[in-house]
Amino acid sequence: MIQYYQNASPPPEFTVSPFPSPWDYIPSYYEKKEVMEVNILAFIATALFILVPTAFLLIIYVKTASQND
Repeated sequence: MIQYYQNASPPPEFTVSPFPSPWDYIPSYYEKKEVMEVNILAFIATALFILVPTAFLLIIYVKTASQND
């Protein structure tokens, strides 16, 4: 258990921030406080754009690293 001195201030609370959140500038989020919708096709396209080249390069690396020269 942590004991504080009598004159010491308690630790700061990080729930309140003096800086505005980037979410405060989005009108639909500010009014409704709802999570934004995600376009599923864009999500799939982005995932494939990252995963396919990564898998291709990983296969090439494993194939060349396993060769005994």
